[in-house]
Amino acid sequence: MAKGFQKGHDGFKPKGAKSTRTIEWEAFGKELLEKGMPRALEIMDTCEDDKFMNHFTGLLEYFKPKLARVDTLALPENTPALTKIEIIDSTES
Repeated sequence: MAKGFQKGHDGFKPKGAKSTRTIEWEAFGKELLEKGMPRALEIMDTCEDDKFMNHFTGLLEYFKPKLARVDTLALPENTPALTKIEIIDSTES
């Protein structure tokens, strides 16, 4: 008799249990942040304003993803509907 779909690991591993690789990766990330953050802050304190903002916004994207920029086109009312996809290079000033 077939069993219906059940969430979990069917007794092999408790639901929500982390794999060894996940535990190791999280430990590595924690160590990287704990040892690297003081140095990164020290370096950023010595940066010129423009370089600081460049580095700051780069780091900020890991915590607050930036919203996509959207340009709109003003068309006359009788223009048929169209879709315009435009790729904008955010690295250009």
